[in-house]
Amino acid sequence: MDLQIETFWTSSSHSPIHERCWANVGNFFAQQGMVVVVANHQLVYYDPKANDADGVGENVSAKYPDGADDIQLTREWIYENISKREYGQGSPENVVLMGHSSGGAHIAMNLYAEVAGVIYLSVPFWYDREKPLRQKIIRRYYGSDAEDVWGMIRLYCNSTLASENSMELTFLLSDSSKIPIYIGTVKWEVKESCDATIDFFNAYRAKSIPAGTLPNFHVLDKHNHVTYDLWDNIDGICKQLMISSSNVLSIGTEDSVQAEKLLEFIRSCIPSLSSGSKL
Repeated sequence: MDLQIETFWTSSSHSPIHERCWANVGNFFAQQGMVVVVANHQLVYYDPKANDADGVGENVSAKYPDGADDIQLTREWIYENISKREYGQGSPENVVLMGHSSGGAHIAMNLYAEVAGVIYLSVPFWYDREKPLRQKIIRRYYGSDAEDVWGMIRLYCNSTLASENSMELTFLLSDSSKIPIYIGTVKWEVKESCDATIDFFNAYRAKSIPAGTLPNFHVLDKHNHVTYDLWDNIDGICKQLMISSSNVLSIGTEDSVQAEKLLEFIRSCIPSLSSGSKL
């Protein structure tokens, strides 16, 4: 029997704190009978204390389209390897992509081939370039902080699909019967991501097939985008830690609302999972 592939991209750093996150996502969906791939992407390096103008200096830092390339490399690996016994014997045709925050933005820049579904959680499809720090990071990654270079519409239907098949791909992405889309946000979302989510929702609706078709949309109550409390012992000192993790860490816990909504959507994308039975 073909197994569903759930692929999740995060935006975590490589700190000891973040290394303890995200395993809950893989564990939960694996318990539902799915093969799960959890991946990271290259990050933009920025040190606000650096003396150089861009806060990067000689440090290695991601530049466009490195993030999208990371998504592509992961998808190629899945296509070539996931059906093997040692990797779970999943079906490369039954792939649902899920990205949180910048992980979702990079997925939006890499939808070149048909997949079973896409989940966007608290994704910054647009950035607030009025923030000085954001300007520097955008300039470092895209080479310019001008909105016509990196703007949300470009993520959806312009340069990300720039090829001889761009028109066909744009139609494919807009047809919910071909690629179902799930857009998730949270009750206490940061304004930047909230505004971007609404703009993306409206851009999708404007181009959807059949005309006016809406994507799946859900606002998760009692959650925010950026903080989560942890108590931990680091270097012999008990500290309270605030980490960038958000609602995604609730997956697999007693707070099951997020997990149940995502599982419902994933099962709707794959006929063999629609019964809710475990493969």
